Formats: sequence, C-alpha cells, structure tokens
Amino acid sequence: MLRLKKYSLKKQFIVLSMFLLTTCLVLTSFIALSIKDLLLDKQIAYSTSRALRFKSDIDYLYKRVSTLYEFIQFDPNLEYLLASPFSANTTVYLNNLNRLFLSLSIMNKDVADIGLISNDFAYSNLFDDDTLRRVTANYTNTTQINSLGIMSSSFFNATSMPYLVFTKSIFGFHSSSFYGDYLGNLLISIDPSKFATSLPRDTYEETTYFIIGDNNGNIYPFNCSEALASHIITTTISSDVFKKSTLTNDFIESENKDFLVYTSFIPELNYYIISAIDKNALSLQLKDILFLTSLIIGCIIIFIWLSIKLLLSNFLNPINNLYKFIKNIGEGNMKNLKQPISLEGSTEIVTLSNEFNLMISEITSLNKQLFTTTTRMYELELQKNKAELLHLRSQINPHFLYNTLESIRGLALENNCPQIAQIALGMGKIFHYSIKGANKTLLYEEVSVIKSYIDIQLIRFNSKFDVIYNIMLPTENLTVPKMILQPLIENAIFHGLEPKLESGILYIGSLLLDNGLQIIVQDDGIGIPKNTLEHLKESLALPSNLISSPTSHIGLLNVHNRIRLEYGDDYGLSIESTQGIGTKITILLPIINQGGHYA
Repeated sequence: MLRLKKYSLKKQFIVLSMFLLTTCLVLTSFIALSIKDLLLDKQIAYSTSRALRFKSDIDYLYKRVSTLYEFIQFDPNLEYLLASPFSANTTVYLNNLNRLFLSLSIMNKDVADIGLISNDFAYSNLFDDDTLRRVTANYTNTTQINSLGIMSSSFFNATSMPYLVFTKSIFGFHSSSFYGDYLGNLLISIDPSKFATSLPRDTYEETTYFIIGDNNGNIYPFNCSEALASHIITTTISSDVFKKSTLTNDFIESENKDFLVYTSFIPELNYYIISAIDKNALSLQLKDILFLTSLIIGCIIIFIWLSIKLLLSNFLNPINNLYKFIKNIGEGNMKNLKQPISLEGSTEIVTLSNEFNLMISEITSLNKQLFTTTTRMYELELQKNKAELLHLRSQINPHFLYNTLESIRGLALENNCPQIAQIALGMGKIFHYSIKGANKTLLYEEVSVIKSYIDIQLIRFNSKFDVIYNIMLPTENLTVPKMILQPLIENAIFHGLEPKLESGILYIGSLLLDNGLQIIVQDDGIGIPKNTLEHLKESLALPSNLISSPTSHIGLLNVHNRIRLEYGDDYGLSIESTQGIGTKITILLPIINQGGHYA
C-alpha cells in the first residue's frame, strides 16, 4: 500500500480497477458454487417452519371446535331432540337448533356444516344417514373430540370439496331421566379453503407445496392441484415413511429426482402434514438468480471502469480549484465571498460547487440578518425604556390623587362629616391598590378593595341594596388578575340595581371546581334585554370584541379579554340574565396558588 502511494493517481486507479475486476470474478464463481445450497436450505427452513406453524393452526382449530361442541351441548334443544320420541315439539327443537347452527356458522366462516346422528335421527347438509352412521360407529360413548379425517359430501349432486370432519358423543345433561346416557353424536365439518392458516394458498410460482392427508388416504392440497399432490405422495412417500412419522415429532425426509418431501404426523387428529420442495422449480430459480447475479456483477464492473475514467478526467482539477478558492478566503481575501465559484466536472463536483455557493450566500444573508436583528433589538430596548418612563409618569397622578384624598378625609373628620371621610378613605384604598406594581393579586385582597368600592356606592345610594359575601376559605389565597371585579360590580349596581324601584341584593361568591376557580357576581336587578344579552354573548365569543361591543358594557368585555389573553380561551366570563329577575356573571380562572404555580 505504501508503494502504491508513490505512483500517480492514474496508475493507482488502474491497479484498483484490476483488483476490483478480479474480486468480482472470484465472487461470481463463489456465488455460483454456494447459492444452490443456500437456496435449498432456505426452502427447507421455509417448509419446516410453515409446517410447524400449521401444527399450531391445527391445535387452535381443535380448541375452537372443542369450544363449539361445548357450546352446542349445553343447549337443551339438542338433548330433547335426540332423547325424546318424535312429536310436535321435534320440529320446534330442530328449528331452534338450526338457528343456533346458523349463528355459529356466521361467526365461524370456516364451519361448513353441523350434523347430528342418533339411533332414530340423522341430520346433515353434507352427508347421508348411512355415511353418518358408518363414520361414527367407532366413536360412540367417547368423551373426547375425534377426527374423522378428510371427507367429501356423500350426496350425489354435491361438489367434491373435501372437509375436515370432527365428531363427539352427546350425553344427557339437562334432564334427570337420561342424565349421563349416550344420546348420539355431533359432527362439525370445517371447510379448509376458509380455514385461517399460515400455509400459502396461491399456486403462482411456488417451489414448495403443502398437503394434508389422513389415514384413509384422503388429501387436501393447499397450493397445488389434487393431481400433483397425488403424484407427489405416490412417487415419493412410502408406507414406511408414514409409519415412521407417527413415532416421532420430527420431520421424516424422503425424495426422488423431482421432489424433496418432509412428512410430519399430527397425533391429536391423525393428520399428516406434507411439504414437498420442487427441485425443478428450484433449479429454474437458481438459473434465474445466477443470471441476474452475473448480469449485476457485469454491470458493476462496467460501472466501476466508467467511474474510474470519469474520476480521472473530472475530479482532480475541480478539487484543486476549490482548494485554491477556500485558501484565498482563509487568507482574508473577502472579495471571493461576493463572487461565486464555478466548477465543471462530475455531478458530485457540480453539486459541491452549488452547495458551497449556497453556503457562502447563506453566510452573507446571516450576516445581514444579524446586523438587522441587532439593530431591531436596540430599537426595542429603547422602546422598552420609553414605556417604563411613561409608566412611571402615569403613577404621578394616582399618587397625587391618593394624597389629595387623604387631605380631604382629614378635613372631613375635622368638620364632623363621617360619610365624606369614609368615601375619601375608600377612594384612597382603591387608588393605593391600583398603583401597586404587580398586575396580579390574591383573591382576598381583590375582595377587600371591592368592599371599599361597594361601601362608597352604599353611601351614594343610601343603602338601597344589601351585599352578601360568600368567599370560600380555600380560595382566598389564590392568585387572580387585579381589578377584575370592579367593572362587574359597577355593571351590577348601575345597570341592574339602581334602576330597580325597590331594594335589591348583590351577591359575591367564590368556589373551587375541578377545572378552575369560579367567581360569581349576581344581582336581582332589572336584568338585561334579550337582544342586548344575545349581542353581549356573541361579543364574548369573539377573539376581539371591544370595537363592536356596546359602550355600556365595555368594562365587562375588557375583563373577559384580559383573562383570555392571560390564560387562554378556556377561561373568561359567562353571563346569564332574565329581565325582571336579575343577572349572573361567572368568572372562570385557572387555579394558581400564592407562589404563582398552577395547581
């Protein structure tokens, strides 16, 4: 390898191509020698694994048939039909059983027939009376399910479709008169063409054929013709093979010049599962695979040769030009960033050139974006500082008003005007609460300020209404947005209670629900007109509703929008009102504890 580095790149490519060519030829010879054995081993593993899975399928079928027998045997109509002499009720029993058999056939698509046979009665859609009595003669008074093998219908005009037939004796169960007595046999016929199995059913281009047979020489081929199945069995499998298979759980191998056959016995049902590998079809597959492999390797050799020629002519110069371009940039010649590089050569080189130019363009674009973003951040910082300055200025007036109200309260007390002093005190609390920096507060603090507001209104309206506070203790220390109750209280007083001729009641309550904190503001005032209420509900459902909302309820809608913007569309206000009865506004908020964490 070290000596090879001393030669030119062209000689290195030629040596490499000869090495690859020799490797491909050796590989082709090796594949030709080993692929037949690999293909045969694969087919053997395939056939045996499918046969083993089929044994599991048969075991499941046996359990399912056993379940059907148990289900049918527990039906009293079966017992009365077989045990009772012929009477007017016989038809009733038979009709009831027919409905049961039909429902079971619908639920089990592979159940082709359910038959009955006793000393005086025989019933089947596939087999005549003599056939039923003959095949069940050796299986009376047996408590287990027995396989009768593979049978075709005995009726003259029936098809030659084979069926897997099972039988079990029926004993008295419901009536004490014949409890435990043998009454007859129940037969269930399974259509193997509808039986759910892992064996293939398609005969197209199959190299392995699967067949089941019984001790009577009856067979059912899954993916080949019956004639081919008979030919395979008669020419390949001797009676000794069948005998050996009954003595072991392993597969017994037998073969001739055309087929390699594996036979296995299923003792529970006296069935043989036969898998036959078609050697001729396997040879054809081998020829096709060898031809395709040789063709692919030949194409690979041609492709390698052409690739080496293309690399010799279209690789070195473009790579060298790219190296010089990058080196100039590394030396600080930034003018190259403004001029894209153009490389000619293979597709990879052209793609590399285009991607490199795209990278240079993105770097330039990112530099511009970085400059723009930095400038924008600086402008936003200025706007933030300006907003904070405006906020500080906006607090001057509330502070001035708060101090003025304290002066008014002092003068009112000096001049013995307690109502004016109380109003000034309440207004002072409200202004002091409003200028606190945080935009969230605890519920008990919000209610405390609302009490001051309500006290002012009670003085104004000469205690025209009573107030009920029902704030649940677990809700007092939950976090709520600041000043969300005042607009709702104001609406309740001015639009509900003030126009009312007699005195009224204002209710303020809170409650913990599974989906959040619920706050209720309710009055028994004059209510809201129906048209106004409908328009208000439509406004509450809009993403932005302050512009189209009536000005008399702008505070209510503003609170609703604040809650939705803060917590999402699952929260907000809902309103109910009836003219002459009153109005109820419900606030739904998320449960947030004093530390600001969601519960």
